[in-house]
Amino acid sequence: MCDPCPTLFERVTYHEFAVQLALQRAMQQVLALRFHVFQRQRHARLVLERMFGLDLVVLPEVFNPALFFSSELLAQAVAATPPGPGA
Repeated sequence: MCDPCPTLFERVTYHEFAVQLALQRAMQQVLALRFHVFQRQRHARLVLERMFGLDLVVLPEVFNPALFFSSELLAQAVAATPPGPGA
């Protein structure tokens, strides 16, 4: 007879949880710093991005897929969508 599987909270000690949380917060800060230092100007103005064979016009302050990790998923979804009439 085997014991039931422990829950997530029983598997991770407090120390391990604290280390994971600290690493997650540090990574968030690194990504935020990278965005503000290197990518902020591309987010604040009109840009033309070429990704995966697609030309995308990105308006200021609008989600720019080239700056975020989800860009490949978005480009694949757009490429799989047939163009509308008159496109």
